[in-house]
Amino acid sequence: MYELKIYIGSPNDTGRFTKEYGTKIVSWLQKNFSQGFTILRGIGGWRDEIEDAAVITMISAGAYDVEVLEDSLKELLATLDQISILYVITPVRGKEIRRRI
Repeated sequence: MYELKIYIGSPNDTGRFTKEYGTKIVSWLQKNFSQGFTILRGIGGWRDEIEDAAVITMISAGAYDVEVLEDSLKELLATLDQISILYVITPVRGKEIRRRI
């Protein structure tokens, strides 16, 4: 079993989440992770700026295909006009895998 966490910041020009921005994230999640996800909203910091942020958490019985995941995240990057999105895959037991695209 694996846990996937995706860290997303707010629009770069405002630092705040809007309904439209949230809808883009949810649409992407429904397309790519329709079996289930949780979105946690909060405040985060990036490059000396404080902004609205979200952490998306999912659990999978099998391993995530990193190439497929990264291709999908690149699509989300473009949709949200973000510089970077961080993701972390953690086996429920074992070694953690971290990457940023």
